Amino acid sequence: MIICIAAPPDDPEAEEYAKRIRKDGFCPFQAEGIHMGFIRAVERLDSGYLITIEVTEPEIEEHFRSLKGNK
Repeated sequence: MIICIAAPPDDPEAEEYAKRIRKDGFCPFQAEGIHMGFIRAVERLDSGYLITIEVTEPEIEEHFRSLKGNK
């Protein structure tokens, strides 16, 4: 599953992700200590960062799919 998240232009984590992608070509992604997948791209826009994440953990993917209809 591919998800995109937005971050403000002054977000230090987003900047770190962008640096790791440029340096290493990949970057693991986790939230609250839980591995979710890998960052595939980080775009720097005027409004901030657009971070593309490939979710590789089945439990996390199920969680995001359950949220789809609960907007």
